[in-house]
Amino acid sequence: MEIDTTDNGSMSDQIEEMLILTRENNKLLKRIRRDAIIGGILKIALWVVVILASFYFSAKFLEPYLGMLQTAGQQGGQSIGDVQGLIEQYKGLLGQ
Repeated sequence: MEIDTTDNGSMSDQIEEMLILTRENNKLLKRIRRDAIIGGILKIALWVVVILASFYFSAKFLEPYLGMLQTAGQQGGQSIGDVQGLIEQYKGLLGQ
């Protein structure tokens, strides 16, 4: 009984081809994984910049109003007296 060596030759060629394809596949998978990691890091960095910029610009926009509130807070003792005086006037108008 004779064994056909052409089948064995083609089998080794197929194994060699599978080895080459497997190595190429691994390279592609490593690139995809690396790109996914870098993309995730860039997304996080982008969101951090957006959130910090929003806080910064909100503070810059609200700074004049916060300054007015701070000034009003420092004069709070006088304002409370004014409000109590207005309440007394209102009660006087209502006849209580």
